[in-house]
Amino acid sequence: MLFYSHDLSYKGLAESLGVTENAIRHWTDYSTMPPITNIQKLAVFFGLSLDDFVRIDLESIPVHKLRTMVSIPYEKVA
Repeated sequence: MLFYSHDLSYKGLAESLGVTENAIRHWTDYSTMPPITNIQKLAVFFGLSLDDFVRIDLESIPVHKLRTMVSIPYEKVA
């Protein structure tokens, strides 16, 4: 995840984006997804296009978290 690879603190990133540290914690542990306006800010912050930012972030989300976040039903794998 970009957050960890850039050695950022919750406080530093939160201040840069104008959000709370708690919001950053929720985004980094995949409890919630940031609103699109904040996704755009994150892409700019990391110097990426929105497409590249979303692609990188989605690749790092554990499948069970992603399914929960977007409410996709899934079958148990034996």
